[in-house]
Amino acid sequence: MKKTVLAVAALLIVCALAACNQTVKQVDLDTVMSDIENSVSLPEMMELNADNLSEYGMDASDAKQFVFRIDKSGIKADEVAMFEANDADAAARIKEKLEAHMAQKANEFNNYLPEEYAVVQQSSVETYGNYVTMFVSPDASEMASIFESYAQ
Repeated sequence: MKKTVLAVAALLIVCALAACNQTVKQVDLDTVMSDIENSVSLPEMMELNADNLSEYGMDASDAKQFVFRIDKSGIKADEVAMFEANDADAAARIKEKLEAHMAQKANEFNNYLPEEYAVVQQSSVETYGNYVTMFVSPDASEMASIFESYAQ
């Protein structure tokens, strides 16, 4: 019995330490965006504000802060979206809406611009604690690495 209690206690300590490694630092999303803009080539982008989020089915009150930029011309797939959600439930809602948006975007580009469709297909929506990111770009992996360098 004593060994079982010790084993359970050890397991709880290991789990607690593992959870500590999953923490995400506080991230200033404007700073990350500035670093992304200085590191990769983006087309001319339009910045979306809280009023625009309803067009994507999102509620601005779910986010503490966000940066959401889309290609201004409409013929490039490029988009950058980074959100700090208020809590895990809000992060899940934001992620769900961004994934639905990416699916719609892929559908739009599928027959229209195959090169841009490929860009959307190679992109993803990721969560880091209460942060949710979507990088749609030929440089999406570099953008994600930049974000991760701030978050970890």
